Amino acid sequence: MLRLRPYKDEDAPTILSWCDKEKDFYKWTAGVMGEYPITEKEFTFVKGAMPFTAFDEDGPVGFFTLRKPHNSDDELRIGFVIVSSDKRGKGYGREMLILGQKFAFELYGTKKVSLVVFDSNMPAYCCYKAAGFHEAACEEDDTFKILGEEWKRIVMEIDVNEDNIHNKVKQLSGANMDIDLTSNQSDINWEQTMCPWNKEENTKEHKCAVKNTSICKYFCGIKYLDSVLCSYPYENLDVLKSEDNMDKTGLLEILANK
Repeated sequence: MLRLRPYKDEDAPTILSWCDKEKDFYKWTAGVMGEYPITEKEFTFVKGAMPFTAFDEDGPVGFFTLRKPHNSDDELRIGFVIVSSDKRGKGYGREMLILGQKFAFELYGTKKVSLVVFDSNMPAYCCYKAAGFHEAACEEDDTFKILGEEWKRIVMEIDVNEDNIHNKVKQLSGANMDIDLTSNQSDINWEQTMCPWNKEENTKEHKCAVKNTSICKYFCGIKYLDSVLCSYPYENLDVLKSEDNMDKTGLLEILANK
């Protein structure tokens, strides 16, 4: 399982080893850390932002930073995104960015997450699209001269109110003790939200659970007092796999310095 934690100085040698080509280095950093190759000391530049390391059971597998591009808590910008060389093309980048969004929206409380990618870096662009980002207007100079070439930068963003992984689970209120959302409103004295699956299919079936065993592929649990957590139309396994893979205790350390 991929998880996030605050970056540590001892991560630097591993992270720098993932970028061993000059052109790839400038696609990654735009040269703001210095000329290729940079030293571990120069890499401490990232500590001026909020740096994160993504890791699994084998150790660090990814890295990125978050910062405020306009000195406002309303937007955080992801930067210096990189994934271990042997993990690329396997979905690690997308999963790491979704975790980054989760931190930004749910723990930090920002309204928008953005990033910048060069048009010459199509693998990264496709990764960002897969993580829910879309192109946005670029109000700044969008062309960089690097290695004798002109690289156009593309700004991408995602808003907290968009249809993304963080608001796919809805709270349906008024469930009874059998997790039943099919009662006739005239038969009960509380308000009850209609099951969206039943609503879509124009049915009235008890879909959530039978004797505490979930039979619904959209059922994500219950929340005290009477709410069913429902991810319809997104299947629960796809949504819930990213719910518990952040060490919130460790990441709250970052919030103390925001």
